[in-house]
Amino acid sequence: MKINAGMLVALGIHILITILFFLDKDYFFLGFLGLAVVSANVIGILLIKFNMQAGYKIFMFSGVVLMPIGLIGAISARKELDKLTENKFNESLKN
Repeated sequence: MKINAGMLVALGIHILITILFFLDKDYFFLGFLGLAVVSANVIGILLIKFNMQAGYKIFMFSGVVLMPIGLIGAISARKELDKLTENKFNESLKN
């Protein structure tokens, strides 16, 4: 299973947004939402590293929370999930 560049860029942006929320006294409370998204992104990446497809889904759904910038990660994760599905399909045709 692969973590593509779009997912890493999205994680970096989510971390930056979270830090900016925590630094602004008016939007401090949104930092906790960002922290939840970043935590879910990291959990998703760890699951992907352990060859679990659910990691892509967790990354996709957590990315959507920070619309519209979260779509970068969601689309990237979806592409990788589609590749896995296509590879499984192609393997089933070989047998």
